[in-house]
Amino acid sequence: MQPVGLKNIKGIDGTTVKPGFIKISVDADGPLSEIHKKIVQAAAITHLQTGLTICSHTGLASAAFEQLDILQTAGAHPSAFVWVHAQAEEDKNHFIKAAKSGAWISLDGIGWGDFDNYANSISLLKSNRLLDKVLVSHDAGWYKPEEPEGGEFKGYTNIFAELFPRLKEKGFSEKDFERLLTSNPAKAMGVRIHKL
Repeated sequence: MQPVGLKNIKGIDGTTVKPGFIKISVDADGPLSEIHKKIVQAAAITHLQTGLTICSHTGLASAAFEQLDILQTAGAHPSAFVWVHAQAEEDKNHFIKAAKSGAWISLDGIGWGDFDNYANSISLLKSNRLLDKVLVSHDAGWYKPEEPEGGEFKGYTNIFAELFPRLKEKGFSEKDFERLLTSNPAKAMGVRIHKL
């Protein structure tokens, strides 16, 4: 079957608006259930037809690597995959292994604190020449309509106010920050089919 790419995909609900990526979610700690395996297989098939990046709400390394195995069996390269919420994994050596395979390591939840841990994770990846496989996000906001005034709002400043000063102390440059905030996301979310 020939990849069709986004140019031949119709817009969402009859509009010209097209999807930007594939978002899936799996069991956090594996092994994956049969339904989650099918979801990952479907994401691989869709990626190979569209070039959309697969962003998987995952968590621990066991589930991330099981997904990478499924994707590769389907013929998709690990660079088509974003390990979302990788910060849940305590063994940071798994970040290195996944990034070396080509997968994206997404460290989310920076809006919620634990800044030294994020800085250490990113610094470890940089020291292994893998900063070009790192994504960061605040994962903040969280308006809760059932709570007075929407509950406690988590702002969108911690990357700049808390994380980057810590990374500067570790020798990170403005070029490194530009990579984390601009070039890495552009590369990760670019529409391109990644085959083995």
